[in-house]
Amino acid sequence: MMNELKTSFLERQNKNALARKILQEFSAVLKSARFYPPDHPFFVESLRGLQDELEGAFAKENPLVFNLVEKELYFGPVALVENSLAQRQIAKELTSRKIFRLIFRAGTTADKSRPLSRCLR
Repeated sequence: MMNELKTSFLERQNKNALARKILQEFSAVLKSARFYPPDHPFFVESLRGLQDELEGAFAKENPLVFNLVEKELYFGPVALVENSLAQRQIAKELTSRKIFRLIFRAGTTADKSRPLSRCLR
C-alpha cells in the first residue's frame, strides 16, 4: 500500500512538472503573440520553444490534455497544484473565451500552434 501511495505521489509530481513546463512555454507564446507580428523572430522562437517542449512531453504521454474546471487547470486527471503566473494567465485567457479544454496531439508543430496563439492574444 505504501509503495502505491509513493508511486501515485511521484506520478502526480511528474505530471505537474511536465504541465508546468508546457504552460510556461505556452504562456511565452501568448505574450509574444500580443507584442510581435507573426514573422517576428521572438514570436517564431517562442513557438519553437513550445514545439520542443511538446515533443519531449509526447514521449511520456499522448495526447496532452489540459482541462479548465472552475478556474482550476488539470493536466489529464491531475489538478495542477502550483498556481504560477503562467497558469493563472492561461486559465484567465481560456475562461474569457469559454475554452475549457486544450488537447495537444503528437505531430503538433509551431505552424499548427500559431492560429491558437493568435486567437488567444
